[in-house]
Amino acid sequence: MSSIQPAQPASGLLRHAFLTIAAALLLNGAATSSGAAFAPKALALGAPQAAPAASQDQAPDTATGTQLPAPEPLGPPTWTPGIPEQLFDVVKVVDGDTIHISRNGKTDKLRFLSVDTEEKITGNSYSSRTKPQTVFGQECTVWAKEFFAALAVDDAPPRVGLLFPDGEEALDIYGRLLCHVILPDGRDFNLLLVEEGRSPYFNKYGNSRLCHRAFVAAQQRARAAGLGIWNPATNQAATPGAPSVRRPYGELLPWWQARATAIDTFRERHLADPERVIDAQDGDAICRAASLLSGNDSRKTREVEVFCQIDRIFEEDNGDRTVLFRATDKNVALRARIPASLRQAHEVLDLEGRRDEFRQNYIYLTGTVEPGFRGAEIASRSPDQWRPAGPEPGPAWTVFPVKSEDE
Repeated sequence: MSSIQPAQPASGLLRHAFLTIAAALLLNGAATSSGAAFAPKALALGAPQAAPAASQDQAPDTATGTQLPAPEPLGPPTWTPGIPEQLFDVVKVVDGDTIHISRNGKTDKLRFLSVDTEEKITGNSYSSRTKPQTVFGQECTVWAKEFFAALAVDDAPPRVGLLFPDGEEALDIYGRLLCHVILPDGRDFNLLLVEEGRSPYFNKYGNSRLCHRAFVAAQQRARAAGLGIWNPATNQAATPGAPSVRRPYGELLPWWQARATAIDTFRERHLADPERVIDAQDGDAICRAASLLSGNDSRKTREVEVFCQIDRIFEEDNGDRTVLFRATDKNVALRARIPASLRQAHEVLDLEGRRDEFRQNYIYLTGTVEPGFRGAEIASRSPDQWRPAGPEPGPAWTVFPVKSEDE
């Protein structure tokens, strides 16, 4: 049920534009890499600094660990969006954080932002330590079905409103619409899940741009009250001595926070310099950067700094290494090309390790975006072109508060 950081979907025509530009450059003998390296000495990606074990509403650190000025609070400490102007029929409840609605004559699959309920028990083989199928996940699914069914009036289906950060609609990599679900009485269903302990505040893909402070406060109250996932009895095996299947929130929360810190810092840097600091998942921005290589644009040698998350790493037949970054539209995914002769120098970056759980997964790559036959690419001629986008996760949290003997 994981989501991805919201990104602007790129047009399917963009890949055709890449191929056209690349072919023209190759015919002219101009399809060569810039070889430009990142000027300041960057931290080695293999050993970035750890994030402090602070709360989820602290000011973000920069990639080098120095403290930024405290940003403006992200949203109010309490959050009631109000009665929705338009309601849509709920046609299916999949689980605690995914439903389908009917809108504009078609079915939209919704993925609720900033929440991540536990996986329901399906009987299939998909399960992992960080996203196990749990009894509470199954209970939450049953509860959600009953909750939305209770919204129905007479014989009509239940209806809900939608709210999007900054008013912009975006899809995740599974084609689901990322949103807040607003109930007919004006309450935010996403926030309700956290208030009742049915979900943690899921900021793995960035702090909420609507109501970060309200999510933090709701989670603190739910933990203090021992609700849902914060109750030691939840998912406890009924048979003494039998193993209990629990999600490791003590490790997950610091990891998500480190990622959120990187995303918040990127958002601030992108606002300050939107043409130079761009997101690898923003297909339009990647295409604009690549198109500067064509024609007589005076900015054609301009470097950009790209905020990235590694998807996969490929070994090429000629010994080169290709790093594929995550993208909403895989047709315009950005790649980094490491020449075979420079692979040894890049080993210090530990790029494979950047994909691991409980690591800082976000990085910056600086260079000139070039059009290639498989999409946009940046030639990496020095490890100095890479740097971590945020701190490493801090120590694991204590999930269940330790009670004193007097309690």
